[in-house]
Amino acid sequence: MRTVSAQDTHFTQYFSNPLYLNPAFAGSAGCSRIAADGSIQWPNSFSIKTATLSYDQYVRYLHGGLGYIYQIDVVGAETRQSATLNYSYQINFKNNMFLVPAISVGLGDFCIDWRHFNYIVNPPAEPYSNKLYFNLGAGLLFYNKNLAMGLAIDHINRPNNGIEGVSHIPVKYTFHFSYQFKIKEIATITPTLIYLRQFKEYEINPAILFKVWHIKFGVGNRTNLTNYDEIWGMLGYENNWMSIGYSYDYSLSGLTSAGIGASHEITTLFKFNCRCKTTKPHISKIKEF
Repeated sequence: MRTVSAQDTHFTQYFSNPLYLNPAFAGSAGCSRIAADGSIQWPNSFSIKTATLSYDQYVRYLHGGLGYIYQIDVVGAETRQSATLNYSYQINFKNNMFLVPAISVGLGDFCIDWRHFNYIVNPPAEPYSNKLYFNLGAGLLFYNKNLAMGLAIDHINRPNNGIEGVSHIPVKYTFHFSYQFKIKEIATITPTLIYLRQFKEYEINPAILFKVWHIKFGVGNRTNLTNYDEIWGMLGYENNWMSIGYSYDYSLSGLTSAGIGASHEITTLFKFNCRCKTTKPHISKIKEF
């Protein structure tokens, strides 16, 4: 996970945090699903803490899925929170291939705790200042039994979260791709690629994920082609109803060796109430990592 000025939070285990990756994943498992993600960056210095909690399910009479995701980021004196609702509509394209458009609407809150700034001569009378804002996003997902690829656009309305002036959140674009190869009945290999762009910054996240029986592991890299920012490794456990994973990011920029620290991320995902009678190849068959 990485947080940069003018950019949203970045995660490592994106496919274990499906609603954050793309709102079109709402209802994609064909079950009720709860996912949680917690990460901390640079714990030896000014740690950046982030957590998300989401719930989604497939709703037959809506021909799609509904989802909810809550997120909180704490960086020093700044706290950002958001609550977002997602709706996806599944279209049977042809030959068990599906196209899923989606929309997301949310409310965000940006708060500053002025008590962290001891050097301010005349601090505000109130210890906290905050700004509420409305957020709009959309997504598109194409999938079949083994393939999942899509595009998500967040902050379409460029909401203003400025407290002491106007500060628009830049539009964020996310493209993702994954394809699962079954090697044996108990083994799969899944190459993935995620491309993110926000404002003038972009990054590419290639990875390869493995699963043998119930054990999953993977390696990946975060780069913008001029700076190989981080490499990471992931290890976890998965069965038909739950998944848990831990990832460790090592900075290639020298921050880790300087003692600032690396990044840690833990994800959990649970599926239940899988009673949807349908012939659709839900993405539960494309295992969440």
